[in-house]
Amino acid sequence: MWLGSSHAVNGIVGALTTAVLARALGVADYGVYALIVSLMIMMIDVADLGLSSSIVRFGSESISKGDAGRLRSVIAIVIRWKLIAGFVLLALAVLFAITIGASAFSHIHEKILTYFWISFVAVALGIAASIFTPIYQSFQQYKKYSLLLSARSLLKLILIAACVFILLELRIEALVLIEVCVIGLSLILLYALSPYKKLSPAHYDRGLAREMFSFNKWISVYQLIVLVGGRLDMAFVGGFADQAALGLYGAGSKVAALINAVASSYMSVLMSDMSLSPSHDVLRKKQKNAFAVVMLIAGGIVLIAALANPIITVLFGSAFAGASVVLQIMCVGVIFTVLSYPFSATLFALNMSAVFPIISAVSILVLTIANIILIPKYGATGAALAFAINGCVAFSLSAMMYLVKVRPFGASAR
Repeated sequence: MWLGSSHAVNGIVGALTTAVLARALGVADYGVYALIVSLMIMMIDVADLGLSSSIVRFGSESISKGDAGRLRSVIAIVIRWKLIAGFVLLALAVLFAITIGASAFSHIHEKILTYFWISFVAVALGIAASIFTPIYQSFQQYKKYSLLLSARSLLKLILIAACVFILLELRIEALVLIEVCVIGLSLILLYALSPYKKLSPAHYDRGLAREMFSFNKWISVYQLIVLVGGRLDMAFVGGFADQAALGLYGAGSKVAALINAVASSYMSVLMSDMSLSPSHDVLRKKQKNAFAVVMLIAGGIVLIAALANPIITVLFGSAFAGASVVLQIMCVGVIFTVLSYPFSATLFALNMSAVFPIISAVSILVLTIANIILIPKYGATGAALAFAINGCVAFSLSAMMYLVKVRPFGASAR
């Protein structure tokens, strides 16, 4: 209830924030800001690589057993990883900004490097703050964590609105600084209210570390591919197109991401449900139900695609009308992704998680090639087409892996 309410509040606040940003910045500057935020979120998520799952898995187990020493070791292992991964990631980001960023994105905005430098501060704070999410989950502090998430979204909206209505202008530098302030304040509150404050890289247990990384290895590979691939589209548009294309694609992909987030909540439930009783007879019944549900979800996405123009106009304003076509094309990719859920959930339930990195790697390769070919010629529409092609490829691979590894509707594995 609390997490669901938090997602609903964040979705509403996020829509309001987007509406203010789009109208205050215009198409071109909104695209630049969307690019900066997209790369910033990607770096924060890559530094985690699924280790949060290990905290939830091993931390919850330690709490249930009352083993404070083991819990301390779990936290220490993750903190060490965050320190190492964060340092390496930021070093690579600085190197990228100096050597590639200026030449690849200089045509978008003359101050693009300045925005990158400021965003790196937000990345460092975000990596530190990400330690607390699984801690709250392990201690089942859902109410407190949900309230903190909602407060963070509201604070960002308030600061942005203050810039617009008090200072009567909204600059990209100010927005990136707002990201730094919001993440920094969130970090302070997360620590102050945390149910566990004994954060130290000491108490390192090598045996436990091996066990955690063994549990996490396929999740890490899968998440790395998905996170990087899922955020590279904005970078490709920024590198191969202009500010206007970046703004239109940023608007369309924002709505598509919200649709995908809502739809993927069913995938989370489906994976958990199928894993409870992975017998073939039970899976057969659950698969049939899942196919019926995903068809209903796909029908809802078709309706959203049909209403793309009024949705874009209400959220972003008439200047972003060109993003309607982008959203419609991206909805095709989301539909294919949703239709793959029954196949993917079955493979997961039967402990065949090793197929997911393969599926992700192939689909991201296709996405990269499609972006390189289509964006220079078609701009934002080309990026949307690449996204739709990627969704179709991912669906085809999931279905093929399912047919290869498992007979239809839960028969015995080959």
